[in-house]
Order: sequence, then C-alpha cells, then structure tokens
Amino acid sequence: MVRTAPSPRLVFAAIAAVGILSIASYLYYGYCCASTFDIWPVPGVEVGDDGGDPAWSTAYHKAWSSLPRTSAKPIWMRVRSDGEGALDGGSKAATVADVEKMEFVKEMALHAWKGYVAHAWGADDLLPLAREPYNWYQPATLLNTAVDALSTLHLMNLTAEFVAAKALVLSHYTGTPPPFQRQAFGSYISVFETTIRVLGGLLSAYELDGDAGFVRAAEAVAAVLMPAFEAGEGKGGAPRRMPMNLVNASSGEAVDPFGGSRVVVLAQAGTLQLEFGYLADVTGKRRYAEAAMAAHTKLARLARSNVPGLVPMMLDSAVKRLPKEQDFGVGSLSDSYYEYLLKVWVATGDDVFLKLYHQAADALVTHMLQETPDGKFAFLPDLHSSGHLQFQPAATFQHLTCFTGGMFALGAVAACPNRPEPFHLAPRSPDRRRPGLAPVPPRAPATCRARELALAAKLTRTCHAAATLRASAGVGFEVAGFWPVGWAPADVYDAFRGDGDGPLPQLNLHGRMYNLRPETVESLFYMWRATGDPVWREMGWTIAQNINRHCRGKVGFHGLRDAFRPTKALDMQESFLLAETFKYLYLLFAGDDVLPLDQYVFNTEAHPLSVRGHGRRKDLKWGTRA
Repeated sequence: MVRTAPSPRLVFAAIAAVGILSIASYLYYGYCCASTFDIWPVPGVEVGDDGGDPAWSTAYHKAWSSLPRTSAKPIWMRVRSDGEGALDGGSKAATVADVEKMEFVKEMALHAWKGYVAHAWGADDLLPLAREPYNWYQPATLLNTAVDALSTLHLMNLTAEFVAAKALVLSHYTGTPPPFQRQAFGSYISVFETTIRVLGGLLSAYELDGDAGFVRAAEAVAAVLMPAFEAGEGKGGAPRRMPMNLVNASSGEAVDPFGGSRVVVLAQAGTLQLEFGYLADVTGKRRYAEAAMAAHTKLARLARSNVPGLVPMMLDSAVKRLPKEQDFGVGSLSDSYYEYLLKVWVATGDDVFLKLYHQAADALVTHMLQETPDGKFAFLPDLHSSGHLQFQPAATFQHLTCFTGGMFALGAVAACPNRPEPFHLAPRSPDRRRPGLAPVPPRAPATCRARELALAAKLTRTCHAAATLRASAGVGFEVAGFWPVGWAPADVYDAFRGDGDGPLPQLNLHGRMYNLRPETVESLFYMWRATGDPVWREMGWTIAQNINRHCRGKVGFHGLRDAFRPTKALDMQESFLLAETFKYLYLLFAGDDVLPLDQYVFNTEAHPLSVRGHGRRKDLKWGTRA
C-alpha cells in the first residue's frame, strides 16, 4: 500500500527521494539484460478520453444504479492441491478456528490499543518509546489510530474498547460543522490516505456495527474530499477525471502537490473506488461513485495504450500522449491500483474491472515476474521502460509487493471461475533475466485457477522467506532481493539453498527496516482461505510470535530500524498495525465463517465492506439519487 507524506514539504522531498532512489536502484541493484517485447500499440500513441468506445466512457460508469450484483457473482471455493476447485470447501479441518492463537493475537492488539489510549488518546498515532502522541497534520488530528482500529476491535469482540473508540470518533466527525473541520490544519490532507483509512474505517464500522452515525461521519469526510475531483481542468472547467491528492480540510480547496504539472500517482487515483462506491450504495447518492469511477475510466484507457494491462506509476492527468520513458510496478506508487481491479469487481459485479484484472494479471506474469531456477520462489520487481520497447526489471522487490500473493489467491478462487478456458503465456527471453535467475520455460496450457494459485504460493513463500531470514528478527523487511550465488557481500545475506538441485541465488535484505507492515501476513491469510493448507498458518504463527518478541514494548509496539539488529527500535506504532497486521493474523486463525470472502471484501487498509447483495448492501437500490 502506498503511504503518502502528510505535508506538501514532505511530498516534494519524497518525490525527489523516489527519483534518486529509483536511479540508484537501477544502477546498483537493477543489473540485467534488456529484451524487446512485441507490444502494440507503440509508446506515444494518442489516448483520447473516450477513444470512441462507449463501453469505456464515463457514461458507462454513470449507470451505477444499473449494476446490481448479478448471478455471475464470484464463487468462493477452496482449491485442491491439483489446482481444481473443491466446492465442498476442502477439508473439514480447514474451517476450524485455532482459538488459542486467536487469543494470542487478540492480546497483542489489546496491548497496542491500551498504549494508544494511555499516551495518545485523541491523536493520530502513538510514539511508543517516547510515550507521546503524534499527529500527521500538526496540530490537527484525523484520529487515524482510533478510526483504523474500529473494525478490528469489533471483530475481536473487544466491546468496551470499541464503544470508547466509537464515542471518540463520532464526536469528532459529526456536527455542523463537525469538529474535525474546525481544527487548524498545519498542512493539506492526503485524499488517498484519508480515503483508505478514515473513509474506509468509518464505512467498515457502519458495516459491522450498523450505527447510521458512521454514515453521517463518512459523508462529512467525503464532503471534504470531493473538491479533489471537482477542480476544473481543460476548456470550460470540465471535470478533471483525475483527482488532486491534497485538500484543505477547512476550506475545501484542492491543490496539486506537483506544482501545476497535474502529475497523478497511479495508486492514488486507482484506490478510491471501493470506498466511494460503497458510500454511494448505502446513501443512494451516485455522485460519490461517479467521481471515483471517472478517474478509473481514464486509467482504464491508459491501461490499453502501451503495455496492455499495465499503467505507469506516475502520469499526467491531462496527457493524450504517453511518454516513452515509463516505470511500472506493484509496490510503492502503484500497488493498490491492481488490488482494486479485482476487489471492485468482487464488490460490485462490474465486469469492466474483471477484464482489467485478467489483463493486468497476464501482463504482470509475462513482463515482470522473476523466478528462481527451481521454480519455488518468485517476486515482482519494478520494471523500467527506456523507450523503443526495451524493458529492464530491477533486482529487488519491496515488502509492499507482498500483497500480490493474496491478490492472486483471491483471483484464483473468485475471478478464475469466470475465465475457465486454457490459455498460454508468451515465453520470455533468457537474456532479460538477472544472472542466476532462470528464464521461465514456455508454459503448457493451464487453467487460470491453477496458474494463479501456484503463482500466489510462490510469491507468498518468497515474502515469508525474506521476512524470516535466519539472522534476522523474523518479522519483515522493506526491500529484499536475490543475489546470484557468490555475488552477495558476506555481511548482508543469509545463505538460501535448494534441496538437491544445487545452490539457489542468495536472498538478502537491501532495506532492513520493518515498520509493522502487514502485506506478508495478508497473503498468508488469503492462501489459508484458498487452500486450507496448515503451512500458511504455521508461517503466520512464526511471524506473530516474532513481532511479539522483538517489537513489543512496555507501551504498545514499535518498528525496527534494522531487522538484523532488533535492539534498534523505530519509535512509531503505525495505525495499520491495528487495522491490518493484527486483523489478518487474527483472521488467519479464525474459522472461515468469520467475514466469509464471498460476502465481504477488504479495502487496502483491511477494512471489511460487504459485497453487493450482502450485509448492509443487501436489498439496496444502489445509487438512485444524484
């Protein structure tokens, strides 16, 4: 998940840092030989707003009320080891809860919450070592931790804690005007972060608790965010279609953090549709969905313009010609765009998103995937296009990409039944591989389900291996990669050997920080739900114990500056620890009847929202009012 900076000054610093780090990554870590792919159309092709194709026009998405949950809804099923579906849910043991481990994780969450209550109540986050509060937009607060924790507290039946958090949050976000708007914000607020954490958290709390006060609070937040979509662009002040990412919470003014260049970060524009779509459904006001869907319409056009299925990490909101130099990835700046292609379809039944997801999944495997020679481990690095159809994958992968194991697992059991035909993937040239990483041979015909579940297992296994290297704290990482045998400096890797086929490339951590990120355990959860294989629970249990051992303090939980030196603590208890990391660990050990995945979908902050036709979206007339 992208984490944007909370102030314009930090935004500009982050942009510069990303550029410098990207260049350094390609020069130092990104050694590989480029290969030419036969891709159509070529870079520089003009991209019209609607392209003459009414199915891709904004008008399509304005028919939001005509998109009910159809009978072609995803079929959630376990997958047997042979890759075929088991409609009976797999083994009976797969649905049994491990109550002891659930209680272990619940106690961890309660410890984190108590630290926040004692030392940061009413603030965004807790500094557990300093025992002080921290606010993103000093001195104002959006109550990030309190809102992010709501769905987790409710899920874990921490009733007293949920009631206290609910009272705090509703008092902050309801009223005329609500108190949160009367604060003196030290900077503009992030549309992306506020949507996934605050708007998503409020809507999820409504979904689980049923108090309409959460919907009123969500509408108050949405009213602050909507100017980001409504700012003029082009002749006559036509709608932007791409949202600005910063707004003034007090005045409603939307600003461009890139100095008027109208640059849009892919994940920011492509990670709003679940939340605004749900809000449109439960309020009957389709304008919320239309705003988010208009942005996605333009992204969908761009997705078909250069590398089918992939969209550059950053693009100009008004551009009609794509640049030749492009960067693609599923990590920072782009991750949740791909995540939401699948999840918006699961939530709404809009087949446009299903088609985009399948196209993206094929493109990720064809152009980006890197595998070890034995085929057991795989990762998705950033991909740089230098023009003339030359592609160069980096040698490293971010922990943020580790959500993809879960994405492919969900796709295998939910989306693939809607694409059962066998298909081939184009073979990839050996010369584009890094030394020590074997090319993927031409694949035999395989079902979508078998391909995506096998890939999900490889990606998840790789992230778990990187997170639990023998010399580390065994909790996580920021950036990892494979060195060819004998290439890695002796002090930065933990030897990683195969069984019987000779040594594998050595896995090491390039970025050793761990800030309590959830992506690996997220994928472990989806792999468990998809297969019922106890190995995924065992992996999660190892990480849960290591987090408790190395990141727990007298007050709350802290991150690690260096996973190989766990005594070096990082003084921040991120709100997503409660929203995501502990929630996914708890659900990993819960029974499958807890938030079943044919009825709920998780936003990128792990806030559960019902699928159309279930929960609070059952028997609704969606988006009937403007």
